[in-house]
Amino acid sequence: MPIVTGACRDNAYRVERLGISRTIFPGAYQASRVAGALATLLRAATVQSRATLVGSTVRAEGGAELAADLIAAQFAGATARGAGG
Repeated sequence: MPIVTGACRDNAYRVERLGISRTIFPGAYQASRVAGALATLLRAATVQSRATLVGSTVRAEGGAELAADLIAAQFAGATARGAGG
């Protein structure tokens, strides 16, 4: 469940629209509010099934692996450019 600051609002709204979170902004933060929202999410079968689906989709897209490969390629390119000069 996102606790939102600054530029994270868009991500918080996206995850909430997916049906797997509730957004609580810092000005509305209260431990009891967070606990209640989290308990509601954890009890909801629809949230559990949506989270499973979203997780499967994210894993299938290979985003983490792709990001790691792109970062490694950037470092490899920087090393190769640095070695020649």
